[in-house]
Amino acid sequence: MKKLDGKFAKFSGVLMNGGRKKQRLPNVKHFYTNKRNLLVLQEPDNERNILYFRKHWRNALPVLVQNVKTTSEYWRPSFFRQQLRSGASEHDLLDCRSGELLYDVPYLKFWNGFDDRRKRMRDSDCNTTRHLKFKEWPANNTLPRVLPGACADFYSATPMPSYVHLKNAAFNLASYLPDSIKPNLGPKLCIAYEMFPNMNAATTNLHSEVTDVLNILTWTSIPKNMSKQRMHDDILRVLAKEGLDAQMMNMARKRINDVGALWTIFKPGDSDKLRQYMIQYFGEADEPGGDPIHDNSHYLNAKVRADLVKNGIQPITFLQMRNDALYIPAGAPHQVLNLKCCIQVTLDFVSPEGVNRSLKMLNELRKLAFRNTELGDKIQLHNIVYYSTLEAIETLEKANSSQT
Repeated sequence: MKKLDGKFAKFSGVLMNGGRKKQRLPNVKHFYTNKRNLLVLQEPDNERNILYFRKHWRNALPVLVQNVKTTSEYWRPSFFRQQLRSGASEHDLLDCRSGELLYDVPYLKFWNGFDDRRKRMRDSDCNTTRHLKFKEWPANNTLPRVLPGACADFYSATPMPSYVHLKNAAFNLASYLPDSIKPNLGPKLCIAYEMFPNMNAATTNLHSEVTDVLNILTWTSIPKNMSKQRMHDDILRVLAKEGLDAQMMNMARKRINDVGALWTIFKPGDSDKLRQYMIQYFGEADEPGGDPIHDNSHYLNAKVRADLVKNGIQPITFLQMRNDALYIPAGAPHQVLNLKCCIQVTLDFVSPEGVNRSLKMLNELRKLAFRNTELGDKIQLHNIVYYSTLEAIETLEKANSSQT
């Protein structure tokens, strides 16, 4: 039977009552941005972070943890070249600008373009440089086998492990599944070129996930044939027009070397209003049964985001720096634009606070004609609810028997 990790035991009262009882929180280095919609925790190893995390997380709001401790040797492009050279020589890639899926691209061709802009593939139809991305690679939970050192480094750097680890994680409901039916929740890599200076196309378009998601940015770089100083100056100039608050802009100036990606996240509760706005702005979906959020076909640029504010929808727009860990609530529409070449690691999890939103999302997707109706089986969400409920009942029964 699972028990709370020992270092969290002293917080069990707050953890089990969800923090509803008003309680003075301990001193933890942190701040809020975006009208207090984004919590930024600044001490990744502080075990008391979980108290602030849970208080914010139960409101379905994102959390950013700065300066998690990754080992750079596992995330350099040269490491991936060396470690994976003996594996598959070709991979499928996505052109983020056009949305075109490219099949069987030579592995080294992608990495040559990651390091050198002059060596990037071009779109012959419009004679433009392709902005390529490995999307959620590798498949089938194989990262521990393919890159065991990098995978171990990721897990060691993960804040709030009791929420996201796949084993012995009290607050990751997916960890209660038997090994024989556990779904592919990651970790996976998302490796992509920079989109900058094009601020009207995303690395990942607006979409929502059925599960909660952890995203750690482990590497950022500028292609070697580009002027670092000029690009940094241009990034700051453009970011001044992207709707970032003063606190986030000041951080960008101080840590320009670490700037990686521009994120926008919306509250799950704003999804319906956002959907209606997008239908009015972009028009109806091309395919019957389509959905402007779940189609993953739109990027909301600074102009659109400013208009959303006028319509009562508040975007949460911020920067992810190198070694920032981002927690995204289930059902929260979000998008990301890489300002530099980025390597990110993602891991799906199912928290007690988000499981109802996960079920709602799953029902939404099943109603859409273009979606795979077997999605629920792939996520194993109903099994997650079933087995975690069994564990809760068993825990309560054991507690009652020990008191009699």
